[in-house]
Amino acid sequence: SPSDHAPDHTPNSDGLQNLASLGSASQDSDYSWWFQAGRAVDGNTCPYPEDNQRNSVTMTMSSGTNAWWKLTFPHDILVCRVVIYSRLVRGHNKLEEQEIDGALLAVAGVPVAAIHYQEGMGHYQFSSIDRVGSEVMIHGGESTGRLGLY
Repeated sequence: SPSDHAPDHTPNSDGLQNLASLGSASQDSDYSWWFQAGRAVDGNTCPYPEDNQRNSVTMTMSSGTNAWWKLTFPHDILVCRVVIYSRLVRGHNKLEEQEIDGALLAVAGVPVAAIHYQEGMGHYQFSSIDRVGSEVMIHGGESTGRLGLY
């Protein structure tokens, strides 16, 4: 999806690079054309969509264990950390409980973390994954509504 933000592959202070834009995002279904899978990796982590940052949201039409979002790379990479950002609308956290709680993060088909909703959390960071593979996937859980990522 088009974005005003260029992906940054420069290593950060701990030597890791954000490689998300090198992958191809997909999901089981789109809530609408506004919520396509690639919007979750468009480089926009601005929490305020009102500030010319609209359309940086993905959401599935399905819910529960039928919902999934996936990032597939053209070759194996070392996945060390996964960060899921939230967005704020008028100062309120919009990564809502039903959009993420109970979801499962998997790398190369192996579950690496359960995602538990926390009120006001700006982002969820899963570190020390250290797994090689070509796929990062988030599966909805029993309590997950429509899977939403920002």
